[in-house]
Amino acid sequence: MPVKYDEIFISTMREINICKDYINAYEKEIKKLEKKLGISSCQITQEMLKDKKIKKLYEKTLALQREKERLKGLEELLK
Repeated sequence: MPVKYDEIFISTMREINICKDYINAYEKEIKKLEKKLGISSCQITQEMLKDKKIKKLYEKTLALQREKERLKGLEELLK
C-alpha cells in the first residue's frame, strides 16, 4: 500500500515539534549550567574538559547543535 503525502507530512511535523521541544530543553539546561559554573559554553577549552561538569555543558552544547541541524533538515524536507 503506497504511503500518502499526508502521512509523511504529519509524521515530519511531529518530528519537528519534538526537535523544537528538545532544543528548548537543551537551551534551558545549558543556561542553568552556565550560570552554575560561571562560564559560557563558547569559552570552553580542551583543558577544561577534564572537569565533569564542564564536560557535561560541552556535551549539551553539541547535542543542541545536532538538534538544530536535524530541525533544519526536517524543515527542508517539507519545502
